[in-house]
Amino acid sequence: MKKDVKRLIFLVDDDALYLKSLELEFLDCPEYEIMSFATGELCVENLEHKPEIIILDYLLDGVNKSAMNGLNA
Repeated sequence: MKKDVKRLIFLVDDDALYLKSLELEFLDCPEYEIMSFATGELCVENLEHKPEIIILDYLLDGVNKSAMNGLNA
């Protein structure tokens, strides 16, 4: 029997309400495991988990104001 492997998705958004709404959207998808982050820096610190997909806020503000956002990339 084939083992069920969940695909890991990172959600990154500095708007807590929007981030929670994204999490809720994925609750009905048992094939995904979700990890959420309020900052890009936290996301980068957790890349060792090797997500298959990262859904990132395009206008994300970093903790470090000199950090790049989606507009600077």
